[in-house]
Amino acid sequence: MEKILWNDDFCTGISEIDSQHKRIVDQINILIDNLDSKDKSSTNKEIVSILDNYGNEHFATEERYMRSFNYPGIEEHIKIHNSFKMNTVKSAVKVIKGHEDVPEETIQFLRNWWSNHITKTDMEFKDYIRKK
Repeated sequence: MEKILWNDDFCTGISEIDSQHKRIVDQINILIDNLDSKDKSSTNKEIVSILDNYGNEHFATEERYMRSFNYPGIEEHIKIHNSFKMNTVKSAVKVIKGHEDVPEETIQFLRNWWSNHITKTDMEFKDYIRKK
């Protein structure tokens, strides 16, 4: 599976959000690197835990910025964040508790979801604040 290659398309221009996005991308890339590793279980548990906690922190940061700019798309953006959390929390708990490893399909989902969310959904906010 190809790793996420960080480039300017991922940059919102808000350094706090961009550094959080970069950290999330780095963690997903570690999961991708570990796909063929024989001893990936403990590393993957740690990464999934980081992604779960850090993802929630990141969503709160984005939503705080959106409120500060009176972003009209905030409610829809929050729904997208909540949908992601609902779809991933059960899998994350199983991995963190050691009941299963991270399936390749889950890593693919995380890779695609975060890439698309950052380069499309978050860029709508970037475009909005540019016009302000």
